Amino acid sequence: MRYKNKKQYASFLRSQLSSYEQILIFYNCLHENGKQKFKPLIEEFHLFKNIDESLLFNKLHKKAYKISAFEKE
Repeated sequence: MRYKNKKQYASFLRSQLSSYEQILIFYNCLHENGKQKFKPLIEEFHLFKNIDESLLFNKLHKKAYKISAFEKE
């Protein structure tokens, strides 16, 4: 299924995720299973733009992602 406005769909998806779900995805994408396919999508669609950084184990972990993962579109 194709979506005409992928950014809008990503925004909707992001709004449905709890803070804890975002953290799980954050660390999942740092593992080998998520790094190649899922992590680039996170960075392209700014999925972590409203992530609760207080839930990160270490704020330095953000450096594993491109800045685009956290940017406001």
